[in-house]
Amino acid sequence: MKKIGLREKFWKWKETFESKGLKVNLGKTKVVVSGAEGEVSVSKVDPCGICGKQVMANLVLCVKCGKWIHG
Repeated sequence: MKKIGLREKFWKWKETFESKGLKVNLGKTKVVVSGAEGEVSVSKVDPCGICGKQVMANLVLCVKCGKWIHG
């Protein structure tokens, strides 16, 4: 998906949340992009369930897969 399409999708998501009375803090909002080309190295010690890098601080445990991710 192109960058313009992602922006439109993001703003639609944000407006949907706000229309239901929720607040979106853009300073704390993180976006994960998957399907990036290139080789991904996976840490042997506490790998992140998304990017594979070592998780050290600000971590969250996924209750579905049981893997740690960066918070």
